[in-house]
Amino acid sequence: MSDRKFFDKLKEVPNIMGEGLEQLFTPLVSARSIQFSSLHILLPSEYHPYNFPFGIVYAFWAYVYLVKFDDWLGSNEVARLGFIMVLSLHALSFLICQWSVDIKSWLTCKNVLNCLHLASISNFFFFLQESDPFKATIIKIIPIQHHGRSEMCEIKRTPSSELYFFFQKKKYIYDTSKKTFEKLSFPASNGNHTMDFFQNSKGIESEKLINSAKEKYGLNRQILLILKEIFES
Repeated sequence: MSDRKFFDKLKEVPNIMGEGLEQLFTPLVSARSIQFSSLHILLPSEYHPYNFPFGIVYAFWAYVYLVKFDDWLGSNEVARLGFIMVLSLHALSFLICQWSVDIKSWLTCKNVLNCLHLASISNFFFFLQESDPFKATIIKIIPIQHHGRSEMCEIKRTPSSELYFFFQKKKYIYDTSKKTFEKLSFPASNGNHTMDFFQNSKGIESEKLINSAKEKYGLNRQILLILKEIFES
């Protein structure tokens, strides 16, 4: 079977959950400026490699220094060199997590368990995997080139259990029907409202609607980061 015929049939195969396969290939974050995204669960801080695991390393070094000094070290110079190497590895394990988002997610998080869906085309079986964002606490975002730095963003929940996160001060909300995070859309963003709509609008008329708008859009505040060096130069 040719590749074209294979992918044509691939689109016709239904998902076990009753949805089309095209939805399974929907990007996790629907934004042209984001190249890659993945879901993770942040491990407790004591399990990060630069915290509790290095406590074991320091305890072992103390055992060697106090009990096995003559057998394994033999001199203070070797002992100091060994301690400096342990300190260097400890510092490197922390710094490398600040330098690389990929390494940080690998060392400080675990992947979200995926749901596997079995599909078949002409006796060819394969698995399709789908991540569950409601199990995740962190989403790793890698933007396209020249669009900022990669980040590990915290996935937050509203009182109504709506998922969202902030990346580059932009809010992305999870759409359960599309199974993707989308940038927050304001009423005037899509241009569907006419001038009459705004002229006849009475604003927000109830406390419930006010709280709902605050939950979705937040307060009308803009944080400006001003570089101190600009005014000192």
